[in-house]
This record gives sequence, C-alpha cells and structure tokens, in this order.
Amino acid sequence: MAEKIMSERMKTATELVQNPGEHLTVELKPWLDLDNKEHQAKVVKAVIALRNINGGHLLIGFDDDPPRRLKDKAPGDVQSRYHFDKLQPLVMQYAAKQFDIFVDFPEVEGQEYPVVTVRGGVKTPVAVRAGLSIPAGKRKEKTLLEKDAVYVRTTTSNGTASTSRARGEDWERIVEICMDNREADIGRFARRHLGEFRTWAMDILRKALETPTPSTPGQACQVGRLLELLQRVQEAMPAPPEEHARRLLDKGNQRFLAEAQVRKAELDAAGIDLNLLGTWSVAALVPGQTGGHEPLSEEYVNALFRANPKLTGWPLWIDSRGFAGGGLKPYTRQEGWEAFVLATTWSRHLDFWRVDAGGRLFHLRAMEDDLEGPSRGVEPGSRLEFGIVLWRTIEAMAVVLAFARAVNVNSNAGDIRFAFRWSRLKGRSLSAWANPRRFMPPGYVCNDDEVTSEVSVPVATEPTAVAPFVHAVLAKLFAAFSGMDKITGAVVEQFVREIMERR
Repeated sequence: MAEKIMSERMKTATELVQNPGEHLTVELKPWLDLDNKEHQAKVVKAVIALRNINGGHLLIGFDDDPPRRLKDKAPGDVQSRYHFDKLQPLVMQYAAKQFDIFVDFPEVEGQEYPVVTVRGGVKTPVAVRAGLSIPAGKRKEKTLLEKDAVYVRTTTSNGTASTSRARGEDWERIVEICMDNREADIGRFARRHLGEFRTWAMDILRKALETPTPSTPGQACQVGRLLELLQRVQEAMPAPPEEHARRLLDKGNQRFLAEAQVRKAELDAAGIDLNLLGTWSVAALVPGQTGGHEPLSEEYVNALFRANPKLTGWPLWIDSRGFAGGGLKPYTRQEGWEAFVLATTWSRHLDFWRVDAGGRLFHLRAMEDDLEGPSRGVEPGSRLEFGIVLWRTIEAMAVVLAFARAVNVNSNAGDIRFAFRWSRLKGRSLSAWANPRRFMPPGYVCNDDEVTSEVSVPVATEPTAVAPFVHAVLAKLFAAFSGMDKITGAVVEQFVREIMERR
C-alpha cells in the first residue's frame, strides 16, 4: 500500500492530538453534539476567540484537566458528525465577519478526532452576529451567545488559557494583531510591486553620482561613501550579527552532545546514531531588559511557553512538562532551563533546547529527513526538504519575537541576533519529499558538511514580516546546494503566509 502523504496542516493536527494541551492557540473540548444549542455556542465561541488571536486549533474529544483523549466516550461516525459542511455554516451563522476554517480527522490508537484549524490574518475583530439563547424556566431564557460580543483566548492570573468575552486588557492585543496583519499586507505589496522600481531608481541615482568628476578629494570621498551606502540598501544587506550568536550556537551544541552522552542508552534503544544523524540548530540573543527574572526563575520559562504561538503540532521550545517520563521534562542546568526530548511513541523526534534569563535561547532538532523520511522511502543522509527548512526557520523567528514581546523587551532595544547551523549536509540533495504539491528539480547537491548563517532581526518586527530575514539567512544554505537560487523572496513570502495563517 502506498504511504499516505500528509499535508503540513494534517501533520500539525496529528501531533496536537498525540500530545494534547491547552494553550492560547489550542483549545480542548469534550465530544460535542452539534445539534445541541449549548454545544453549538461552545464551538462558536472557541472558533471566534481563536480567530481574534490570529488563528489556532480547536480539538474535540478531549478532557483539559489533565489533558487527555476521551477515546472511550467517542461517538460513532466522527467524520459525519463533525463534517466541514456542519461546522462552517454553524460558525458563519453567528460570526459577523466571514473567515475560513479547516477540519481534519487525525487517527490515534484507532480513533479519529476532529481538529478545527482557524486561519490567521484577522484584520477586523470578529464579533457575534446574532444572539443565541434557550428556555430556562418560566418566562426566562439562558443566553448562550450575546449579539455583538467579541470573544478571545486569554490567560488568567495563574497562567491558564481560556476563552472569554474580551476585557479591557485584551483589546490592546486584539487591535495590535489586526494592525499588524494590515501592515503585513502593505509590506508584501511594497516588496512585490516596488522591488523593481527600487532597483531602477538606484541605478538612475548611481549613474547621476558617477557621471560628474569630483573636484576635490573630500567630494570624491563623500561620493564613494554614498555609493557604498546605496549598495548596501540595494542588496538589502542585514547588519552583521555579533559573534556572540555564533558562540551561543557552539555552546548549545556542546551542551546537547554532553547530554546525549548521558542519554546514550535511550538513544541506542531508539536506534539513533548521532554520528549518522543530520541536525539543525538555532541560537538567538534577545537584547534589552528581560523582565528582571532570576536566572532559574520558573516564571521566565513559563513566559516562553505562554508566548509560543504553537505554529506547528510539535513546536520549537516545546513544553514537555506534561509528557510521560521524567526524562522528558525541562530541568535546570548551568543557570538556565534545558530539555532533552526524545519521542518515539507516535512519531520520531529528537529535540534539545535551552533558555536563560539573559535573553539567550537555543534549540537543536534532528533533521526530519533522517527520522521521519525513512518511513516515506527517504534514505537517511540523502535529502534536505527545502519546505521543512523554510517552515522551521520561520517558526524559530516567530517564537523568539513573541517571547521578546512577552518579557517586555522595548521595541527600540535593537536587534535580535540569530545564528542557524545545518550539519551533516555533504552528499544531500534538495528535495520536496514531504509535500508532493511542491517541486524541487533534481541535481542540487551539497558538498559542504556544515553551513552556518546569521541574521539580525529588529525586535519591533512582526512575525508576519519575517520573510526578508528568512530569505537572507537561508540564501547561504541553499547556495551550498549547487548554487540554488530559485527559492526567491516571493517563495519565502508564500511560506510565511501559509504558516502564519495556519493553512
């Protein structure tokens, strides 16, 4: 039987079902009866709330305390009961603004679970179009949905995520999300339609500067400096990151190798040989004040978990506190928090991350080409899926930017320094094995075993606007594959939209 090809959205849904947990962008509900008005109201509130915080996932068939699958209470014919044709009209009946949802049915332990994906990209807060109520005794009614109410996912004082009607403190973030999405549209328009004009204008200005003969050495020096500045602007060269980011990358890799030695028996039992496994890693230095937390403050790492937008089902800097097995949970080491997460039960993952209160973050992940690829006919060490590279790079920048905002880093604090590294690349060819809808021509092979690339991203950058920085940092990696230069800024922009809008 041919191996089932899994879309990125379905893969995310599957991983969410395998590792359920409440989050700002993930809501868990028990099995619901869509013919019951109270249950209808729960779905509508959840979906509108997720839309208003820029998208997320509603998982049906789960208890939330503690998070677990309710397999024994599952109804029959799940796909029919929770079909898109039932859910979409229900939401649109009560949502004042039209938006898309998707419904997937990942199967775990022989049971299907509905996962409703709500797209991001909200530009206007979504309110309730029409009220919904039910009789509640003589001449009384119980209001389930109030007309014009705006629902949002919010965090309570104890850090628990929940859905509620928007309060005063929620509106600033709602408006900010809507404005960010509008600005992202403007930015995409400018990059797409003004890029050629900018190059043409620079050429005209350059010729004008080069034509006259400077009459003095001072004028010649000024013209030369201006030409140099124009060259930097035209090529959109990011400011060179400090060496600190690369050193943090080195330190993080050393910590991973040290911890891997301690966990060697676990790795051997899982059939993982680090000498044959490709990895990629990212280090990020967040500038400015980081909330005044102590180096080992649990609240500091909690801020990371709360801020993480969970753009994928197995996110970077994953919160493994609820995982079975003490060895998977975060621990303190060398004035920071670390986690070594080896998962083989549902899908194969190997992650190591670290964060400390100095604004230093590190994450290393085994290449999915080598862990998941073999189940799809991909020989370990032979491929690098360019789409996965793009997704993970975008996600890394988005998580760190969200974290910087969560710990109140001033938007004028400067740049976040990123350093990325891909290892055991020699002999690999670029591929699109994970998604047959993408295409990568054969023949783009890497002759280097390792590539390190760096970029600086202003703290004020919105996650929806990271495309130029992703393109800049990945250009060096892709060029190592026989000079590949076809993954343009427009291609990166499309990937950013896909992941941010949770398509």
